Formats: sequence, structure tokens, C-alpha cells
Amino acid sequence: MSLISPQQLRERLVGAGLLIIDARLPGQYEAGHIPGARLLDVFEYLVESTDPAGLEEMHAYLARLFASAGVSGDEEVVLYDETTGMRAARGVWFLEYLGHPRVRFLDGGFRAWRAAGGAVSRDAPAPPRLAGFAVKPRPEALATCDYVAARLNRPDVVILDVRSKGEHKGTDKADCCPRAGRIPGSLWLKWGRLIDPEGRFLDGEQARRLLAEAGITPDKEIILYCHRGARAANTFLALKELGYRRVRNFIGSWHEWSRRSDLPADSG
Repeated sequence: MSLISPQQLRERLVGAGLLIIDARLPGQYEAGHIPGARLLDVFEYLVESTDPAGLEEMHAYLARLFASAGVSGDEEVVLYDETTGMRAARGVWFLEYLGHPRVRFLDGGFRAWRAAGGAVSRDAPAPPRLAGFAVKPRPEALATCDYVAARLNRPDVVILDVRSKGEHKGTDKADCCPRAGRIPGSLWLKWGRLIDPEGRFLDGEQARRLLAEAGITPDKEIILYCHRGARAANTFLALKELGYRRVRNFIGSWHEWSRRSDLPADSG
């Protein structure tokens, strides 16, 4: 289980071997954060290509990034967002994919932490001792662009677009994407549908019913994508918590797919 509740985190604060990462925006961090948390941007980095050279570049960049926050692989790492958001989820997915053995996602994020009576600090912790983080990729968590392309129209595979309706239909386009639209045959379920009004993951029964109605069942392999693999990372964690075993995040997502003119795209 990758989730940790605010109550569980409060109990862990008194122990050793814990590293807390705040994945929010700098202004939010400066206004108040969990005591001892380190601010780290795990969101802005775009994965341009998931070919072997692109993955090697991603591994090297992420190893440096997490090492700069003191991540070595020996500690328990907890990441959080304002609620159960996409920024921290992307960081959790990165660390799980890179082979970190103990990474957790704060259920409900900073809002739930405050509601549970958790302490708030405006003091930045001392700079970390720079660590060495050894990358041991878990390929079963990742979908590359070529992997997705090879699975188009397979009945045992669901390609799930978790972006907005406009992005899925092709009426909305990011400036960095040459094309608008979607991967052919992909189903659509906006990522926020799996989060309740309190900013936590939906109750398991509700979530399974919603997913089944959208054609997403645990007997199939599920490949998730969005624009940069952040919203998809949130849904990845939701599905894993629900017990879906064969789930992959296409980390290059539409940003990469749209740039591959040899690959098909649908719209409308």
C-alpha cells in the first residue's frame, strides 16, 4: 500500500528514517508546510522520449533530482500535495518506478493534514546531505510510446485517457504538442472522478463501480496517459490501491505521442 493517512504520518514524525517531500508550488510551501518537509519540483520535467536513450536521460535526471533532496533509498519517503493531487502522485510514481522500496503518498494531502490537527511550519529544514540514489527500474510500471503503439486495438488492453474532455476530443491543445486529439481507441475517464469532494481517493466500492461503467476492469492491462504522466500517475496509484495488478503509466503521454508523426491520432 502506498497511501499513508495524516494520523499515521503524525505518529511517524517522531521516528527516524523519514523524509517528507512537499510537491506543491513554492508559494504554498512558504505559507506553511509539514514540519521538516523539503520542497521539490517533481512536476515540471517533461519526458520528451521513452525510447532507450530517452529513458536513460530520464533515469539520470531523476537520480540527480531525488538525490538533491537527500533521497538515498534507505529511508521512507512521503510525498504530499495540497490534496490528493497530481504533482505528488507523479513523484510517487517516479520513485516507485525507479525502484525505491518505501515511498508513500499522503492521503488527502496538506489539507487533510491540517484538518487532522497536524503541525504547520514556515521554517525550511537544513540543506540535506547529498545522497546517492541508485536507479533500479521496474519496467512493469511503465509504458513506452512503442509499447502503447504495439497494443492498439487489443481486446485485452485498455488505453485510458484521464485528461479533460476537451483534450480528449482535440478541441484543447497544449502549445508544446504539435497535434491535438487522442490515442486511437482510448477510453476516457477524467482523473478527478476518482477523488472525492474532500480531496481523497474515492471509496473503493464507488471507484470500482465507476471504473466498470467506463469499461475499465481488472482482468485487462490498463495503460494510462494524460499530457505529462502526472494526472495518469494519480490514477495509477488509485488503481493500484484498488487491487488492479496490471497497470502502466505512459510517462511520455500525449506530449510524446503528438510529436511522433508516424503514429495515428483521433479527434472529435
